[in-house]
Amino acid sequence: MLTLKLISKPIALSLALLAIQASVTAHPRLHNDAINMHSVLKNLDLTTTQRQDIRLLRQQQHADNATLMQDMRVSREAVRLLIQSNIWNENEIRTALKQEQELASQLLWQYIQGQHKIWLTLDDTQKQTFVQTLTDKSQFERPSGPKGKRDDRFDALGLTEKQRVVLANQNQEERSDREQNKTRHLVFEKRILALITNEDLAQSDWLALQQETFEDKLENGLNRAKKKYEFWQLLTPEQQAKMQAKTKQKAHDHHGRNK
Repeated sequence: MLTLKLISKPIALSLALLAIQASVTAHPRLHNDAINMHSVLKNLDLTTTQRQDIRLLRQQQHADNATLMQDMRVSREAVRLLIQSNIWNENEIRTALKQEQELASQLLWQYIQGQHKIWLTLDDTQKQTFVQTLTDKSQFERPSGPKGKRDDRFDALGLTEKQRVVLANQNQEERSDREQNKTRHLVFEKRILALITNEDLAQSDWLALQQETFEDKLENGLNRAKKKYEFWQLLTPEQQAKMQAKTKQKAHDHHGRNK
């Protein structure tokens, strides 16, 4: 029997990728406390046939995305290595971020197509519930975790007071940027949902949406990369080695969970 967890995964990943498009962080993630797709689909009261159809769609989508996901991992690693270098090469980093953003765009387009196919399996009542539930949940504040959680990740590095101050300032700037861009992000989510729920999905509409925001997102990503580079330069060789090891372990664990 198909579980709702399995059904919800492609939709959750689609929404997760909105975060990439909105902030160019290139770290797909979904705050399930804010948008719980399990509860969304549970509200739809899917029939056995719908569950079977969605399972097949999900399996096909997983196969279609495999290559792009691998390319994304390679691209993300390239950006990380450029940031964690001794020289700031803006042209190379801009090129790498642009490639990463283009891959994220391709992934999100594939997910939009997948969700549109799922949308077409729903009846009118289910469609209304689907849209209303997602619209309501998209208004929720994205949880950022317990206060200080981001700094805790660096405890093993034994940061100096100066390093902690720089990190705290960067975190505060990041929170301020998220707050300023919150409205734009919500608008972007709504426009993605509008694409998914359009009876006639057109790639031209998606490309137009991407064109509107591509350069702003690229500049956002470049600014974030520069801050990470500046913090990296404050670390000692020993701290850098520890941070690299932790980053690789985290990537390995994440890859293992998503196989």
